[in-house]
Amino acid sequence: MVKAASYARYSDESQREESIEAQEKAIQEYADKNGYVIVQKYADHHITGRRDDRPQLQKLLKDAAAGLFDTVLIHKIDRFGRNKIQIALNRYALQQLGIKLIPVAEYFGDGPHAVIMESVMEGLAEFYSLNLAQETMKGLLINADKCRYNGGRVLYGYKVNEEQKYELNLEEAEIVKEIFERVADGWAYGAIIRDLNARGIKRRGRLWGKNSIHEMLKNERYTGVYLFNRVPKTVNNKRNSRIKKPDDEIIRIEGGMPQIVERELFLRVQEIMEKRKHEPHSRVKKRLYLLTGLVECGECGAAYIGDSASRSKKEYLYYRCSGGQRRGGCSNKRVQKNELEQIVIDRIVGMIREIDPVAFAEEYNAYLLEQAATKSEAVVELEAELKDLKKKVDNLLDVVEDGGAVVRARLRKYSARISEIESAIERAERAARANRVTPEQVKAIINRLDPLGAKSDNELKEKIRGVISKIIIYPGKTEIISSLEMGKYV
Repeated sequence: MVKAASYARYSDESQREESIEAQEKAIQEYADKNGYVIVQKYADHHITGRRDDRPQLQKLLKDAAAGLFDTVLIHKIDRFGRNKIQIALNRYALQQLGIKLIPVAEYFGDGPHAVIMESVMEGLAEFYSLNLAQETMKGLLINADKCRYNGGRVLYGYKVNEEQKYELNLEEAEIVKEIFERVADGWAYGAIIRDLNARGIKRRGRLWGKNSIHEMLKNERYTGVYLFNRVPKTVNNKRNSRIKKPDDEIIRIEGGMPQIVERELFLRVQEIMEKRKHEPHSRVKKRLYLLTGLVECGECGAAYIGDSASRSKKEYLYYRCSGGQRRGGCSNKRVQKNELEQIVIDRIVGMIREIDPVAFAEEYNAYLLEQAATKSEAVVELEAELKDLKKKVDNLLDVVEDGGAVVRARLRKYSARISEIESAIERAERAARANRVTPEQVKAIINRLDPLGAKSDNELKEKIRGVISKIIIYPGKTEIISSLEMGKYV
């Protein structure tokens, strides 16, 4: 008995295609008649044969290399693939392992005529696939001429109505416009992403990332241009967005979709993106450690510094205790850069979001009144001097009636000093009254402190330093000490 594996595939491209069960039944009958024992079964459901990255097919090839079976049984050659090159490469990979591929419904033996027939069947499989694709494309092109939805994921910012036409998704469209405007205003991609994710705004249920922002900003459809057939598909039936089809093959209809972004704004953003792409220090910016100088080790008291490590060609960024470099040094844990920075940002956002502008203004102004009631040491000294001078003036006035130039000169001197002191006391009281704040001013202060409003990483770094005075890393916890005290930022 020969150990064999079965492979079946079914896609939605034709209702005439056999089901997985029917294929496996035919394969089992062939195995029973010809002395094969099926030890492994593989099946890809609802996946086109034009794709070579089918999970079960790839698992079959991996298990074949492990020697789990000696033969692969399939129903027909088109179940193995729709592309002659793919079929030939995968068949060759099996042959190199000493494994035979047998399409049980199209098996012509091992002679020369079999090779010719197999080649014909492979060609027919590819012809069917290409012909189906062409027929499908005809219908898609008709839809495209009418600016209709042609399947796939609906572009963020839009929805599709019953007539298969694009309409605005008003909530999403506002986010699209906001992103374009922020980039035009100088916001960094990272700052936009942090803000959107912190606000709980998701894209198709997922958090925002740099790729999703970049794809959006490059998409001309947001200006109201309907586009179809712009990029080709690979042999795996995937679209390659880096390659563009010739202009005469692309359907491009101005005004074919509702406009979200003005053409002028779109072009301005393209210029900014192009400029950023060629910035010489872009790599350095990516490695900016926002918390440098703020992080301290709770074990040895040394500063935490930025560090990096590479594994499998991927770079990982950390903060680590500098005391670990000493002989017999600190063994306190290192922490992931992005994780610690996000914790700090979330803490700041949490603190400032808890501030009620009206309540804060009332509390702060009450504090000022209390402070004004408790006179400063300088004012107390001035008032003591003022009292003493006034007493001397009264004494001199009693003498001045008898005349005398010396007495009159001294009186003028005391009077001038009294005026200076009274002015100084008045200025101190006026300054105390002027420090009162309104709820609107408190809102402005909060916005100035909000890290989610930073337009660049450097600005974000400064905002963090405006609120956080120290971060202490202990083996079991992280302590964040805030300098956000009443009156400090007024």
